[in-house]
Amino acid sequence: INFGRFKIPQDANYWKKREKNNLAAKRSRDSRREREAQISFQTKFLESENANLQQKLEKCLRQNEDLKKRLSKYEPV
Repeated sequence: INFGRFKIPQDANYWKKREKNNLAAKRSRDSRREREAQISFQTKFLESENANLQQKLEKCLRQNEDLKKRLSKYEPV
């Protein structure tokens, strides 16, 4: 079959290769989507964990400053 400049072969071997390639491309796309979903999930988890750790750090820093102030009443720092 001719479509302008393109000739499409009609032998069974060609179509077998095309089907095999189409399946491989689909597996590759599905695999990529799965990896992207896992990365997205992990990113959200790590962002949440980072926010929690930032809050804990701020709390510890405030507590540290408070303790320094209390201690300075008794001995110079």
